[in-house]
Amino acid sequence: MSRAQTPVNSQRPPLDGVHSTPQSAGSGSNLTYDTQSTRLHYSPYLYQDLSNEKIMAFEDFCKTIFDFDFDQPKKPITKKLRTLLDRYRLPVTEETGRYEPFILLANEILRECGSEYVFVRNDPKYLWGIDPGRKPDILLVHKSASLLREPIVQGPEEWPERVVAKLSWLPSSREPEHDILKEIQKAIVRDPSAAWVSDHLPNVLYSQVCDAPDGIVASLVRHFKDDYEERRLYLLVMEELGCIDAIKDCDSLKTAYKQIVRCHHWVYERAGILHRDISVKNLMFRQKNDTIVGVLNDFDLATPAAKLDKGPTSKQRTGTWPYLAIELLDPSTWLQPPPHLYRYDLESFFWVLLTLAVDPDKSVTYNILRWSEYDHVTLYNTKSSFFFNVGIQETPLQPQYERLRDRLTHLAYLFDDAKRARVRSSSNTIVEMVTAETFLKILSS
Repeated sequence: MSRAQTPVNSQRPPLDGVHSTPQSAGSGSNLTYDTQSTRLHYSPYLYQDLSNEKIMAFEDFCKTIFDFDFDQPKKPITKKLRTLLDRYRLPVTEETGRYEPFILLANEILRECGSEYVFVRNDPKYLWGIDPGRKPDILLVHKSASLLREPIVQGPEEWPERVVAKLSWLPSSREPEHDILKEIQKAIVRDPSAAWVSDHLPNVLYSQVCDAPDGIVASLVRHFKDDYEERRLYLLVMEELGCIDAIKDCDSLKTAYKQIVRCHHWVYERAGILHRDISVKNLMFRQKNDTIVGVLNDFDLATPAAKLDKGPTSKQRTGTWPYLAIELLDPSTWLQPPPHLYRYDLESFFWVLLTLAVDPDKSVTYNILRWSEYDHVTLYNTKSSFFFNVGIQETPLQPQYERLRDRLTHLAYLFDDAKRARVRSSSNTIVEMVTAETFLKILSS
């Protein structure tokens, strides 16, 4: 099953089709519907969804998936079914307006077909302790699951008062996030000096993997052919964390940020896992003994470093658009993304810190807070210009973060020098100038 549709611009004409976005990517597990779907950082996913969507007329969907033919029904179509179909076809201002009519109509067709499955909304109101505003997906489940009436998970008493449910449709070829986190914890256990790393990782309370029925997958493969990318639904229930952009004290921000950079480096060097999706919304914090502690969150796109040379694990480029390293945006590599390297994540850390420090109330020459709206060529050229022209010097920062300007400047020099060195190199050997040691030394200066 593909992931449910993200909302689109209200001026876009309503469609009568059912959509599949096989290359849809990413979501913030701690974000509500509004912040996830309307703020700038989420825009690249909306663009990617729309550019990759495949449209199937509803009648074709019913025939392909349910073996239900409106033109030649096996028995007369009921008045109720006609009424539900008419309701589904009514114009909507946002695709989310189709969720409820679709579920009602699809379930009536399933009932007519005698199916053992029903559609439900993967809505957090069915999850204990979750904000009901979270964006829903649509999920096909067996009737015996009784998800329509009962919670999916009942939080035991030892769980925190507030928890967060993360629902992700990820390629079946990608290693599940909870398995990645288990591998990291095993590495921590093997190293007695590494107990500190656990403080900077998310606390997973529950995990579950849901496969779509084989018949449904086969139908989608027949219809979409090579464009279909098989996905599985992953459910994680975790403690609630705060996003790093909520920290407004410079010293606290620096401390949490450096903790996350060190954790990220340890996970790469000692556990052999590369995160590959460093972004503002994946850098979190928790309160521990009245102290802010940085947390590296969201390992959806993480992969064992040993697998990086074997090619991508999905049909899409990994990372969050505004924070991608320049090399990943290079137009010459767009059709064939290079293996994701550790230094790409370090460069993403730089773009995150810059984004956190920028003053949103002042005019910015490079429009840093609007980069999510750029295509990859424009973003590549803008970031290249930012480094070449030392754009940080003319970028207004929030007053409390003005102290970070020198560090941001030296980090910009670091990445620009490395970029120039790679361009000058006459061989394919990559000049390794960007290391965790150098990065952290600049931050601590």
